[in-house]
Amino acid sequence: KDPEMVAVRKPDPKRRECLPRVLRNDKKLGAKEVTSFEVEFLLVEVNTGRPVGSASTSPMFLHSEFPIENRTNYGEPQSAELFRKFLLKNRSEPYHKRLSDFHALVYLGELFDMETALSICECVRDGTPLPEGATLILDSLSGV
Repeated sequence: KDPEMVAVRKPDPKRRECLPRVLRNDKKLGAKEVTSFEVEFLLVEVNTGRPVGSASTSPMFLHSEFPIENRTNYGEPQSAELFRKFLLKNRSEPYHKRLSDFHALVYLGELFDMETALSICECVRDGTPLPEGATLILDSLSGV
């Protein structure tokens, strides 16, 4: 077997599988079903960076310290106590800057109703102060 090739598995009728056909387009022969193909066919180019002419040159998120969700096997799981410590760590910053961490924003969905969490996310995105009710709740969560 060639390590540069990937084999196409045939569907098992007993399992009632529906697998797509893999076609290779040949200039002379046209589209033809294949049973194996090159590994490079599966590679996808992912661009990193900003669009040319982007007005903003600064990163969207200022922090990246809050634990990643769904990663309990690779580190500390998210918790209210870790969120409290996260809020206290940068307490000299206003909340719209302090909460500028993707995973902390995702965690807001655990603490608030969706409408409130989204309004906080919008404030972080726009760089505007949070609603007073949200700051009061966050202050009480952080123990300030």
